Amino acid sequence: MNCASPLGSHRTTCRNSTAWSRRGELFRAAGWPLAALQTQDILFPVVEVQLHYEAPARYDDELVIEVVATEFDRLKVTFAYGVSNARNQIILTGHTRHVCTGLDEKPKRLPPEIFHKLNHVFTGAPLPAASPRSPKLPH
Repeated sequence: MNCASPLGSHRTTCRNSTAWSRRGELFRAAGWPLAALQTQDILFPVVEVQLHYEAPARYDDELVIEVVATEFDRLKVTFAYGVSNARNQIILTGHTRHVCTGLDEKPKRLPPEIFHKLNHVFTGAPLPAASPRSPKLPH
């Protein structure tokens, strides 16, 4: 797997996998696995899914799954997905939209320090310079 993209994308070649699990790898690359965010009272439930099937995938096909964060702010994130086969034929395109909530499932804004770290990975934006008064990022 290769997760080293400055534009918040993830490209991997895999068997027996779905594109939806790949978004978690973007959070992990930012130093905030989804399980760690949950311990901070932060969830990203899916509020919208759109899929467009272009061609069938066959058993034992090697698939390339690409995930890109296309929209990100302190309240929501949208991921675009593309799945193609080893012949570069597009199998599926789509997106999922997620809203940031607490464990109570009420919308909430991400704390600035978490937002900046995720934003760096999702969009390639530079991390803010730490000031003597600002807390250190935990991850």
